[in-house]
Amino acid sequence: MSVDAPALSGRDAARDGAYAAPATAELPGLIVRVGVWVAAVGFAAQGIADMAGFIWFDGTVGQLSADAELTIWSWASSTATACAALAAGLLAVAHRGRRLTYLFLAATLAFFSADDMLQIHERLKANLGGAHETTRIVWPVVYLPLLITSFLLLWRCAAHAFGPARRSVRLGLLMLVAAVAWEAVSFGMVQIGLDRGTFAYELEVVVEEGLELAGWILIASGLMAGLLDRATRMSR
Repeated sequence: MSVDAPALSGRDAARDGAYAAPATAELPGLIVRVGVWVAAVGFAAQGIADMAGFIWFDGTVGQLSADAELTIWSWASSTATACAALAAGLLAVAHRGRRLTYLFLAATLAFFSADDMLQIHERLKANLGGAHETTRIVWPVVYLPLLITSFLLLWRCAAHAFGPARRSVRLGLLMLVAAVAWEAVSFGMVQIGLDRGTFAYELEVVVEEGLELAGWILIASGLMAGLLDRATRMSR
């Protein structure tokens, strides 16, 4: 009996490992699915809060506004971007062949996260054109080379990830592009009199900020899922 016991333990361990492998392999997909739900809930919650503040409080409650700085919504967007930066940094460790690419992305995404919290582009707009609404178009133009480079690198890197992670990152990128497009739309709206305080302007804010928040959440969850998938395959 003393000889058989270790053999039985070995078979049990092997059986446990066989059952554990599929569960581990499913984790990246689970991360993506959770990320999609978080993105959807974040988009809806931010939009509802902003509209509630606009309709019932006349925009006087700053924490409800999706367009205000230093609120829970700007914190959420900055945190999602920081998570994407962290995932890119960890992918730089896991991917020796694309280490420089992921290091660049980690640094760039960290800068975007800091920009959300420190209001760098807001200060830039103030220095270039004051508080006038026409300066809303300045920051996408000034940041365009960095935005395009980051977009292309993330899109290309996503091609090497497994299906759900690839789709999550690319959908998030397309949502960010749409958010920048809505930023440009707001410039045209101001020119025809649909300025701050109008329902149309507030609806534009809800869509633009919602796309940005959801986009960063999807990118972060996709990168994290890709990282876990690669780590799982490397361990095998």
